Amino acid sequence: MKSTRDAFNQQTPQTQDFIRKELALHTSPEVISGRLRLKHGVSVSKNTLYRYHEFRTKLIWVR
Repeated sequence: MKSTRDAFNQQTPQTQDFIRKELALHTSPEVISGRLRLKHGVSVSKNTLYRYHEFRTKLIWVR
């Protein structure tokens, strides 16, 4: 099973930036997933985005 970080790191830098910016704007993972699919032809599940957001949130609290 792939880790969330591995799944995220498989994306292009442009896709990663898009995801980070959208999460910073508090866009829901469902909306981000849909926009990626429609506008960029990229498939990232909402569950992966939720896990990634949770992972990043935990890192912020640990620091």
